[in-house]
Amino acid sequence: MFGVARPCRQSLGPAGHRAWMAHLCGLCLQLRDRGGQPARLTTNVDAVVLSVLVDALRAEPLATRTAGPCVLRGLRRAEVVAPEQPAVLHAAAVSLTMAGVKIADHVADGDGLLAHVPAPARSVGDRWRELGDALGEAAASPSGELAAAVARSTRRERLGVPDGVLDGAARFGWFAEPTEDAAATAFAHTAVLAGRPDDEVALGRLGRAFGRIVYLLDAVEDESDDLAAERFNALVASFPSHERAAGAAALFRAAHGELRAGFEAIAWERADLARGVVVEALWRAGRHRFGPDRLGGPSAEDTAGSSCRSGAALVGSAAIVTLLPLDGFGRRRLRRRRRRHDDDGVLCGFCCCDCDCCDCDCDCCDCDCCDCD
Repeated sequence: MFGVARPCRQSLGPAGHRAWMAHLCGLCLQLRDRGGQPARLTTNVDAVVLSVLVDALRAEPLATRTAGPCVLRGLRRAEVVAPEQPAVLHAAAVSLTMAGVKIADHVADGDGLLAHVPAPARSVGDRWRELGDALGEAAASPSGELAAAVARSTRRERLGVPDGVLDGAARFGWFAEPTEDAAATAFAHTAVLAGRPDDEVALGRLGRAFGRIVYLLDAVEDESDDLAAERFNALVASFPSHERAAGAAALFRAAHGELRAGFEAIAWERADLARGVVVEALWRAGRHRFGPDRLGGPSAEDTAGSSCRSGAALVGSAAIVTLLPLDGFGRRRLRRRRRRHDDDGVLCGFCCCDCDCCDCDCDCCDCDCCDCD
């Protein structure tokens, strides 16, 4: 599972969580239908945001259909956003394009396991990009522009900033600009899909702030690994070590302020879920990476607490499980490891162990009362 915009289940509430899962499952099914089971591994929670935005802008919600049993849903059926909806096609095109570009970038840089199997990895990446282009045509999605923006980002990272750009924030902005452009293009297209072309500019501004935050949080998370491997990192290239943490936090606060203002400037038909997966999820992600002390006290977006973790973290492992056969023992084990349901029947998640050392019944706590993995 890729992406930063992982909403908190406790913050969304049962109905909001079901709605978000409906968008997530619709994207996952579209990826499976177009690219086979392996394509489900490209599922990107940031791309799910695009489907959510279209739905929030429309007077009528997106069409749904009943999906079959899935591991992530405890092998139960559910109502999901219809995978053939243009909004879902747009999200799938973005997921596949970004995954394909990312694989190509890793192969070129010789990163990780992909460096040991460059030819197969390059083949998979090319196929996903081709599928992304095909889906982009079906939804009139600007997937080609997204790939071009990523390529421009790679060139800037290799060439560095122009002479005369000395300020740390300005240097970071130079590296982040292509990602901002890509997100702005993807967000602006949701206005077209929703029949709200007058909102393209406003959604583009929203996407630009979203893209800057995503790029920033990725740089923060990868900083230590990039330093150890001597890879490029935009924060390292922009700030000296003694200014890096404070500079990154200041960039986040400013970008999130723009994100919040941009969101409130749009006349949404149904704003709650969109606010949860855009404004609140990114604020929580920032609190997780920077800590509450550096970003200040609780804000309006932090109603569920900074420690709340989304069940979306299970999606990556669940997607892998769906590629494997489940024999009788495996199915019984999954059922035995299932947590209790809420009163409305929504599955909280999967237990990591059988201990009874705390009273929590979901994945939204950070208890350290046992040594289980």
